Amino acid sequence: MIELRKKLYYLLFSVKNFGLLDGFILWLNLEVFETSTISVPGIKYEIILRKNTSDKNAFKQIFLLNEYDLFDFKNPKTVIDAGGNIGLFSILVKKKYPDSKIICIEPDEENYSILSKNLSFYSNIFNEYKGLWHKDCKLSIVKKEEIGAWGTQVIENENGSIDAISIDTIFKKYSIEYIDILKIDIETSEKYLFDNNIDWLLKSRYIIIEFHDRIEHGTSIGFFKALSKLDIKFNYFIMGDNTVIENLSFKSSND
Repeated sequence: MIELRKKLYYLLFSVKNFGLLDGFILWLNLEVFETSTISVPGIKYEIILRKNTSDKNAFKQIFLLNEYDLFDFKNPKTVIDAGGNIGLFSILVKKKYPDSKIICIEPDEENYSILSKNLSFYSNIFNEYKGLWHKDCKLSIVKKEEIGAWGTQVIENENGSIDAISIDTIFKKYSIEYIDILKIDIETSEKYLFDNNIDWLLKSRYIIIEFHDRIEHGTSIGFFKALSKLDIKFNYFIMGDNTVIENLSFKSSND
């Protein structure tokens, strides 16, 4: 009975977002037929979802529950999707802001494989098979089976098999001067991201970050300490599981 109620709950959101017919068809494919590819009204290309993983839940959060409700971000030119998982947030950004440049970062090999396929149809998206960290180094994957594919965690390890990339390196590699939207969902790594080399925060207009204090204590402290250290004036609000920071001190060359 509980499972049926959940399915009907998502049916309501699907119909609300996409209309009676399109919403019902999407819901059928997602909840009843559990197809491996999903067509979303308004998005040209089908989205791959792996069965028996957290992919379906991630899809629901983004496309049904609108946990990333992209309000008017002033036509963002540069977006970083840190913790890209299978590319769903990047697809959402491309749907609303097709001219945006996106750097999508994901350290898990299996997630990255699906991400690459899902994003292969879109122009001006650059994928990094890496983990976001406060410096360039080596990382190891920590598998948390109870969390699922969207909960991949990493730890710093000089003998690790995963490369880490810093925001400073991204600025240099992609010749960007500022970030319009920085989405961070990196499964406790935010605890270490703000240890040092934080001046890039001054060049970030909006930050959408999910903290994971429920998994590891203190993951949010470093972020707010960094804002205070740089004396950044900001507005913030909650959007789903995310904290959204609007940097009121932000200035770009286009402002």
